[in-house]
Amino acid sequence: MKYTLDSSVLSERERTIWVVLKERYGNENAITSGEVQTLTGIDRFGLAQVVQTLRLKHKIPVTTSKYGNKKGYFLPVKPEEIDATMTELEAQASKLIDVSSVLWEARKLMTHAQTGL
Repeated sequence: MKYTLDSSVLSERERTIWVVLKERYGNENAITSGEVQTLTGIDRFGLAQVVQTLRLKHKIPVTTSKYGNKKGYFLPVKPEEIDATMTELEAQASKLIDVSSVLWEARKLMTHAQTGL
């Protein structure tokens, strides 16, 4: 499956990243964030923002691989590649929810200590 995107709807940063990613089909062709940064001059945080925009706004399923021989960003060609990214994202979300729970508990304790209740 080929993913197409009208580059006229992209910001300059989005277009810059899309040019690098648009031919990276399959995990074996993944490109690391460091390689993308070197090619584009866009830092890691900016890259993550653009990938999120490509996914959410433009509906491009940019996937990632953090394990195996080839790590980095790529466009999926198999359902298993999407599954692996979804598993990683769900694990990250679960950890964020755990952190949020700890912060809520700390806030409750702080409020309790301030009000004396």
